[in-house]
Amino acid sequence: MPRIICANHGVVKASNETHHADRTTPPLWAIVDAGAHRSLRVDSRQPSFTEVPHAADRACRRSRAHSRAATNRGATGRKGLPDRLARARGADSTTNKLVREPFLSRLKTHGWSEGQDFVMEYRSAPSVERLAPLAAELVQARVDVIVAANHSAIDAAVQTTRSVPIVMGFDSDPVAMGWVKSLARPGGNITGMASIVTPEMAGKRLKILRDALPRLARVGVLWWPDVKDPATLWQTLQEPSRRVQIALVSLPVHNAEETERAFVTANRDRAEGMMVQGDIFLFQYRQKIVDLAAIHRIPASFAWATYVQSGGLMSYGPNVPQVFTRAADYVDRILKGAQPGDLLVEQPTKFDLVINLKTAKALGLTIPQSLLVRADEIIQC
Repeated sequence: MPRIICANHGVVKASNETHHADRTTPPLWAIVDAGAHRSLRVDSRQPSFTEVPHAADRACRRSRAHSRAATNRGATGRKGLPDRLARARGADSTTNKLVREPFLSRLKTHGWSEGQDFVMEYRSAPSVERLAPLAAELVQARVDVIVAANHSAIDAAVQTTRSVPIVMGFDSDPVAMGWVKSLARPGGNITGMASIVTPEMAGKRLKILRDALPRLARVGVLWWPDVKDPATLWQTLQEPSRRVQIALVSLPVHNAEETERAFVTANRDRAEGMMVQGDIFLFQYRQKIVDLAAIHRIPASFAWATYVQSGGLMSYGPNVPQVFTRAADYVDRILKGAQPGDLLVEQPTKFDLVINLKTAKALGLTIPQSLLVRADEIIQC
Protein backbone atom coordinates (compact mmCIF):
# COMPACT_ATOMS: atom_id res chain seq x y z
CA MET A 1 0.00 0.00 0.00
CA PRO A 2 1.44 3.39 -0.94
CA ARG A 3 2.29 5.94 1.72
CA ILE A 4 0.03 9.01 1.37
CA ILE A 5 1.58 12.28 2.45
CA CYS A 6 1.14 16.03 2.23
CA ALA A 7 4.05 18.08 0.95
CA ASN A 8 4.57 21.79 1.38
CA HIS A 9 5.58 22.18 -2.24
CA GLY A 10 2.94 23.21 -4.71
CA VAL A 11 3.17 23.41 -8.46
CA VAL A 12 4.41 26.88 -9.32
CA LYS A 13 3.06 29.13 -11.99
CA ALA A 14 5.09 31.19 -14.42
CA SER A 15 7.12 33.89 -12.74
CA ASN A 16 10.20 36.01 -13.27
CA GLU A 17 11.82 34.80 -10.08
CA THR A 18 15.54 34.15 -10.34
CA HIS A 19 16.58 30.61 -9.48
CA HIS A 20 19.85 29.82 -7.78
CA ALA A 21 21.59 26.53 -7.29
CA ASP A 22 20.67 24.73 -4.09
CA ARG A 23 23.43 24.18 -1.57
CA THR A 24 23.42 20.44 -2.02
CA THR A 25 25.83 17.94 -0.56
CA PRO A 26 28.91 18.01 -2.80
CA PRO A 27 30.05 14.69 -4.26
CA LEU A 28 33.55 14.25 -2.78
CA TRP A 29 34.18 13.70 0.93
CA ALA A 30 36.89 12.12 3.06
CA ILE A 31 36.87 10.51 6.48
CA VAL A 32 39.72 9.59 8.76
CA ASP A 33 39.83 7.02 11.54
CA ALA A 34 39.99 8.82 14.86
CA GLY A 35 42.63 6.40 16.06
CA ALA A 36 42.86 4.69 19.40
CA HIS A 37 42.04 7.78 21.45
CA ARG A 38 39.09 8.82 19.28
CA SER A 39 39.87 12.48 19.85
CA LEU A 40 40.34 14.71 16.84
CA ARG A 41 41.21 18.26 16.05
CA VAL A 42 40.08 19.97 12.89
CA ASP A 43 41.67 22.38 10.47
CA SER A 44 40.38 25.91 11.07
CA ARG A 45 39.63 26.68 7.41
CA GLN A 46 35.94 27.24 6.77
CA PRO A 47 34.11 26.23 3.58
CA SER A 48 33.23 28.83 0.99
CA PHE A 49 29.86 28.70 -0.70
CA THR A 50 30.14 31.95 -2.58
CA GLU A 51 30.20 29.87 -5.75
CA VAL A 52 27.81 27.11 -6.78
CA PRO A 53 28.96 24.11 -4.70
CA HIS A 54 29.69 21.42 -7.23
CA ALA A 55 32.26 19.42 -5.33
CA ALA A 56 33.61 19.28 -1.83
CA ASP A 57 35.16 17.02 0.70
CA ARG A 58 34.74 16.08 4.28
CA ALA A 59 38.11 15.41 5.83
CA CYS A 60 38.94 14.21 9.31
CA ARG A 61 42.50 14.22 10.52
CA ARG A 62 44.13 12.26 13.30
CA SER A 63 44.56 14.12 16.57
CA ARG A 64 48.33 13.78 16.50
CA ALA A 65 48.44 15.48 13.10
CA HIS A 66 46.63 18.58 14.32
CA SER A 67 47.35 18.86 18.01
CA ARG A 68 50.10 21.43 17.46
CA ALA A 69 47.99 23.43 14.99
CA ALA A 70 45.03 23.42 17.37
CA THR A 71 47.26 24.62 20.20
CA ASN A 72 48.47 27.49 18.04
CA ARG A 73 44.90 28.43 17.14
CA GLY A 74 43.67 28.23 20.73
CA ALA A 75 40.00 28.37 21.71
CA THR A 76 38.99 24.76 21.52
CA GLY A 77 35.85 23.06 22.72
CA ARG A 78 35.35 19.79 24.53
CA LYS A 79 37.81 17.00 23.83
CA GLY A 80 39.97 19.53 22.01
CA LEU A 81 37.50 20.08 19.19
CA PRO A 82 37.38 23.62 17.78
CA ASP A 83 34.30 25.64 18.66
CA ARG A 84 33.73 26.49 15.01
CA LEU A 85 32.95 22.86 14.27
CA ALA A 86 29.21 23.45 14.62
CA ARG A 87 29.35 26.18 12.01
CA ALA A 88 31.12 24.10 9.40
CA ARG A 89 27.99 23.23 7.44
CA GLY A 90 26.71 24.09 4.02
CA ALA A 91 24.03 21.75 2.70
CA ASP A 92 20.31 22.45 2.62
CA SER A 93 17.90 20.62 4.91
CA THR A 94 16.63 18.36 2.11
CA THR A 95 20.10 17.06 1.34
CA ASN A 96 20.87 16.62 5.02
CA LYS A 97 17.85 14.30 5.31
CA LEU A 98 18.74 12.43 2.13
CA VAL A 99 22.46 11.96 2.58
CA ARG A 100 24.15 13.28 5.68
CA GLU A 101 21.65 12.23 8.31
CA PRO A 102 21.40 8.57 7.25
CA PHE A 103 25.16 8.40 6.67
CA LEU A 104 26.10 9.90 10.03
CA SER A 105 23.32 8.07 11.87
CA ARG A 106 24.58 4.74 10.56
CA LEU A 107 28.15 5.57 11.53
CA LYS A 108 26.90 6.39 15.02
CA THR A 109 25.34 2.93 15.35
CA HIS A 110 28.80 1.57 14.60
CA GLY A 111 30.31 3.70 17.37
CA TRP A 112 31.46 6.71 15.36
CA SER A 113 29.95 10.02 16.54
CA GLU A 114 30.70 13.20 14.64
CA GLY A 115 32.28 15.78 16.92
CA GLN A 116 33.42 13.14 19.38
CA ASP A 117 35.08 10.42 17.35
CA PHE A 118 35.80 12.35 14.16
CA VAL A 119 35.41 15.79 12.62
CA MET A 120 34.21 16.69 9.13
CA GLU A 121 35.56 19.51 7.03
CA TYR A 122 33.54 20.91 4.12
CA ARG A 123 34.96 22.59 1.06
CA SER A 124 33.50 23.58 -2.28
CA ALA A 125 34.50 24.03 -5.90
CA PRO A 126 32.67 25.65 -8.81
CA SER A 127 33.21 22.95 -11.45
CA VAL A 128 34.01 19.31 -12.18
CA GLU A 129 37.55 20.30 -13.15
CA ARG A 130 38.23 21.18 -9.51
CA LEU A 131 37.47 17.67 -8.31
CA ALA A 132 40.92 16.30 -9.11
CA PRO A 133 42.77 18.99 -7.09
CA LEU A 134 40.42 18.37 -4.18
CA ALA A 135 41.03 14.64 -4.35
CA ALA A 136 44.79 15.28 -4.44
CA GLU A 137 44.45 17.53 -1.40
CA LEU A 138 42.70 14.76 0.50
CA VAL A 139 45.38 12.24 -0.37
CA GLN A 140 48.10 14.67 0.74
CA ALA A 141 46.22 15.11 4.03
CA ARG A 142 46.62 11.35 4.60
CA VAL A 143 42.92 10.66 4.98
CA ASP A 144 41.86 7.09 5.67
CA VAL A 145 38.77 6.84 3.50
CA ILE A 146 37.40 8.87 0.59
CA VAL A 147 33.64 8.73 0.03
CA ALA A 148 32.75 9.73 -3.53
CA ALA A 149 29.06 10.36 -4.08
CA ASN A 150 28.80 10.28 -7.88
CA HIS A 151 30.54 9.24 -11.07
CA SER A 152 32.71 12.33 -11.58
CA ALA A 153 33.88 12.38 -7.97
CA ILE A 154 34.72 8.67 -8.10
CA ASP A 155 36.69 9.18 -11.31
CA ALA A 156 38.67 12.04 -9.77
CA ALA A 157 39.47 9.97 -6.68
CA VAL A 158 40.46 6.89 -8.67
CA GLN A 159 42.77 8.91 -10.92
CA THR A 160 44.40 10.46 -7.86
CA THR A 161 45.13 7.47 -5.62
CA ARG A 162 45.53 3.73 -5.84
CA SER A 163 46.14 3.30 -2.13
CA VAL A 164 43.61 5.35 -0.14
CA PRO A 165 40.33 3.38 0.20
CA ILE A 166 37.45 4.82 -1.87
CA VAL A 167 33.80 4.14 -1.08
CA MET A 168 31.34 4.78 -3.91
CA GLY A 169 28.00 6.38 -3.06
CA PHE A 170 26.48 6.30 -6.53
CA ASP A 171 27.93 5.09 -9.80
CA SER A 172 26.71 3.58 -13.04
CA ASP A 173 29.08 0.72 -13.90
CA PRO A 174 32.47 0.57 -12.15
CA VAL A 175 33.40 -2.58 -14.06
CA ALA A 176 32.87 -0.89 -17.43
CA MET A 177 34.96 2.05 -16.23
CA GLY A 178 37.78 -0.29 -15.22
CA TRP A 179 37.69 0.82 -11.60
CA VAL A 180 36.99 -2.66 -10.22
CA LYS A 181 37.71 -6.13 -11.58
CA SER A 182 34.22 -7.39 -10.76
CA LEU A 183 31.36 -6.53 -8.44
CA ALA A 184 32.00 -9.66 -6.37
CA ARG A 185 35.78 -9.15 -6.07
CA PRO A 186 36.55 -5.51 -6.82
CA GLY A 187 40.25 -5.71 -5.95
CA GLY A 188 42.33 -2.58 -5.54
CA ASN A 189 41.25 0.29 -3.30
CA ILE A 190 37.62 0.87 -4.31
CA THR A 191 34.27 -0.58 -3.30
CA GLY A 192 30.81 0.62 -2.30
CA MET A 193 27.47 1.09 -4.02
CA ALA A 194 26.93 0.88 -7.78
CA SER A 195 23.62 2.20 -9.07
CA ILE A 196 24.12 0.71 -12.51
CA VAL A 197 21.90 2.46 -15.04
CA THR A 198 21.06 -0.35 -17.44
CA PRO A 199 18.78 -0.21 -20.49
CA GLU A 200 16.38 -2.36 -18.47
CA MET A 201 16.25 0.20 -15.65
CA ALA A 202 15.93 3.14 -18.04
CA GLY A 203 13.25 1.23 -19.92
CA LYS A 204 11.28 0.68 -16.72
CA ARG A 205 11.28 4.41 -16.01
CA LEU A 206 10.12 5.03 -19.57
CA LYS A 207 7.35 2.47 -19.22
CA ILE A 208 6.11 4.05 -15.99
CA LEU A 209 5.93 7.43 -17.71
CA ARG A 210 4.02 5.87 -20.57
CA ASP A 211 1.66 4.16 -18.14
CA ALA A 212 0.81 7.65 -16.87
CA LEU A 213 0.60 9.04 -20.43
CA PRO A 214 -0.79 6.24 -22.64
CA ARG A 215 -0.48 8.31 -25.84
CA LEU A 216 3.13 9.24 -25.21
CA ALA A 217 5.11 9.29 -28.47
CA ARG A 218 7.96 11.81 -27.98
CA VAL A 219 10.06 12.20 -24.82
CA GLY A 220 12.66 14.84 -24.03
CA VAL A 221 15.73 13.58 -22.18
CA LEU A 222 17.37 16.14 -19.90
CA TRP A 223 20.91 14.94 -19.29
CA TRP A 224 24.39 16.12 -18.38
CA PRO A 225 26.87 15.23 -21.16
CA ASP A 226 30.09 16.23 -19.37
CA VAL A 227 30.24 13.15 -17.17
CA LYS A 228 32.71 10.41 -18.20
CA ASP A 229 30.02 7.79 -17.98
CA PRO A 230 29.31 5.16 -20.64
CA ALA A 231 25.76 4.77 -19.30
CA THR A 232 24.08 8.17 -19.31
CA LEU A 233 20.30 8.25 -19.39
CA TRP A 234 20.40 9.38 -23.02
CA GLN A 235 22.51 6.38 -24.04
CA THR A 236 20.66 3.77 -22.00
CA LEU A 237 17.26 4.92 -23.32
CA GLN A 238 18.11 4.27 -26.96
CA GLU A 239 17.28 0.57 -27.03
CA PRO A 240 14.11 0.60 -24.87
CA SER A 241 12.70 3.64 -26.68
CA ARG A 242 13.09 1.94 -30.07
CA ARG A 243 11.43 -1.16 -28.71
CA VAL A 244 8.28 0.75 -27.72
CA GLN A 245 8.50 3.18 -30.67
CA ILE A 246 8.94 6.34 -28.64
CA ALA A 247 11.01 9.11 -30.23
CA LEU A 248 13.63 10.79 -28.03
CA VAL A 249 14.60 14.47 -27.99
CA SER A 250 18.12 15.09 -26.68
CA LEU A 251 18.28 17.96 -24.17
CA PRO A 252 21.92 18.19 -22.98
CA VAL A 253 22.56 20.69 -20.19
CA HIS A 254 25.96 22.11 -19.23
CA ASN A 255 24.86 24.89 -16.87
CA ALA A 256 21.84 26.49 -15.21
CA GLU A 257 21.01 28.77 -18.14
CA GLU A 258 20.80 25.84 -20.52
CA THR A 259 17.99 24.27 -18.49
CA GLU A 260 15.66 27.05 -19.65
CA ARG A 261 16.68 26.59 -23.29
CA ALA A 262 16.18 22.85 -22.91
CA PHE A 263 12.51 23.30 -22.05
CA VAL A 264 12.04 25.69 -24.97
CA THR A 265 13.59 23.05 -27.23
CA ALA A 266 11.35 20.36 -25.75
CA ASN A 267 8.25 22.41 -26.58
CA ARG A 268 9.52 23.26 -30.04
CA ASP A 269 10.18 19.60 -30.80
CA ARG A 270 6.76 18.63 -29.43
CA ALA A 271 8.00 16.51 -26.52
CA GLU A 272 4.96 15.19 -24.66
CA GLY A 273 6.94 14.15 -21.61
CA MET A 274 10.42 14.41 -20.13
CA MET A 275 12.90 12.19 -18.33
CA VAL A 276 15.57 13.79 -16.17
CA GLN A 277 18.90 12.11 -15.50
CA GLY A 278 19.78 11.39 -11.87
CA ASP A 279 22.99 13.31 -11.26
CA ILE A 280 24.28 15.63 -8.55
CA PHE A 281 24.96 18.34 -11.16
CA LEU A 282 21.34 18.52 -12.25
CA PHE A 283 20.23 18.00 -8.65
CA GLN A 284 21.67 21.43 -7.81
CA TYR A 285 18.95 22.93 -10.01
CA ARG A 286 16.15 20.61 -9.03
CA GLN A 287 13.70 23.35 -8.05
CA LYS A 288 14.36 25.26 -11.25
CA ILE A 289 13.81 22.13 -13.31
CA VAL A 290 10.60 21.30 -11.46
CA ASP A 291 9.35 24.88 -11.90
CA LEU A 292 10.18 24.92 -15.61
CA ALA A 293 8.32 21.64 -16.10
CA ALA A 294 5.26 23.24 -14.49
CA ILE A 295 5.57 26.47 -16.47
CA HIS A 296 5.91 24.62 -19.78
CA ARG A 297 3.35 22.02 -18.72
CA ILE A 298 5.58 19.06 -19.48
CA PRO A 299 5.01 15.88 -17.41
CA ALA A 300 8.44 14.87 -16.14
CA SER A 301 9.90 11.72 -14.64
CA PHE A 302 12.84 11.91 -12.26
CA ALA A 303 15.30 9.43 -10.77
CA TRP A 304 15.06 10.76 -7.21
CA ALA A 305 12.02 11.33 -5.01
CA THR A 306 13.24 14.74 -3.87
CA TYR A 307 12.16 16.24 -7.19
CA VAL A 308 8.62 14.99 -6.65
CA GLN A 309 8.56 16.25 -3.08
CA SER A 310 9.53 19.63 -4.56
CA GLY A 311 6.61 19.59 -7.00
CA GLY A 312 7.69 17.21 -9.79
CA LEU A 313 5.23 14.70 -11.24
CA MET A 314 6.85 11.32 -10.56
CA SER A 315 10.09 9.52 -9.82
CA TYR A 316 11.40 6.00 -9.92
CA GLY A 317 14.85 5.14 -8.68
CA PRO A 318 17.07 3.98 -5.81
CA ASN A 319 16.20 4.95 -2.27
CA VAL A 320 18.95 7.53 -1.63
CA PRO A 321 19.01 7.32 2.20
CA GLN A 322 19.44 3.55 1.96
CA VAL A 323 22.38 3.97 -0.42
CA PHE A 324 24.24 6.27 1.97
CA THR A 325 23.35 4.12 4.94
CA ARG A 326 25.14 1.25 3.21
CA ALA A 327 28.04 3.55 2.31
CA ALA A 328 28.50 4.18 6.03
CA ASP A 329 28.67 0.41 6.60
CA TYR A 330 31.55 0.22 4.12
CA VAL A 331 33.36 3.07 5.87
CA ASP A 332 32.96 1.38 9.24
CA ARG A 333 34.36 -1.92 7.99
CA ILE A 334 37.32 -0.22 6.32
CA LEU A 335 38.14 1.83 9.41
CA LYS A 336 38.11 -1.42 11.38
CA GLY A 337 40.64 -3.06 9.10
CA ALA A 338 38.80 -4.53 6.11
CA GLN A 339 40.41 -4.17 2.68
CA PRO A 340 38.14 -2.44 0.15
CA GLY A 341 39.19 -4.85 -2.58
CA ASP A 342 37.72 -7.72 -0.53
CA LEU A 343 34.31 -6.06 -0.02
CA LEU A 344 31.86 -6.84 -2.80
CA VAL A 345 30.27 -3.92 -4.62
CA GLU A 346 26.55 -3.80 -3.87
CA GLN A 347 23.67 -2.50 -5.93
CA PRO A 348 20.63 -0.77 -4.41
CA THR A 349 17.88 -3.17 -3.40
CA LYS A 350 15.10 -0.65 -2.78
CA PHE A 351 13.60 1.37 -5.63
CA ASP A 352 10.79 3.82 -4.93
CA LEU A 353 7.95 4.96 -7.17
CA VAL A 354 6.68 8.35 -5.98
CA ILE A 355 3.76 10.22 -7.58
CA ASN A 356 2.58 13.77 -6.94
CA LEU A 357 -1.19 13.89 -7.54
CA LYS A 358 -1.33 17.63 -6.93
CA THR A 359 1.07 18.15 -9.81
CA ALA A 360 -0.86 15.70 -11.98
CA LYS A 361 -4.05 17.66 -11.37
CA ALA A 362 -2.34 20.95 -12.25
CA LEU A 363 -1.15 19.38 -15.52
CA GLY A 364 -4.63 18.08 -16.26
CA LEU A 365 -3.57 14.45 -15.92
CA THR A 366 -5.44 11.51 -14.46
CA ILE A 367 -2.99 8.91 -13.16
CA PRO A 368 -4.35 5.39 -13.80
CA GLN A 369 -5.31 3.44 -10.69
CA SER A 370 -3.12 0.58 -11.90
CA LEU A 371 -0.10 2.87 -11.50
CA LEU A 372 -1.19 4.40 -8.20
CA VAL A 373 -1.44 1.01 -6.49
CA ARG A 374 2.20 0.36 -7.42
CA ALA A 375 3.42 3.62 -5.87
CA ASP A 376 5.48 3.57 -2.69
CA GLU A 377 4.50 7.14 -1.90
CA ILE A 378 1.71 9.41 -3.12
CA ILE A 379 1.76 13.15 -2.54
CA GLN A 380 -1.73 14.61 -2.80
CA CYS A 381 -1.78 17.94 -0.91
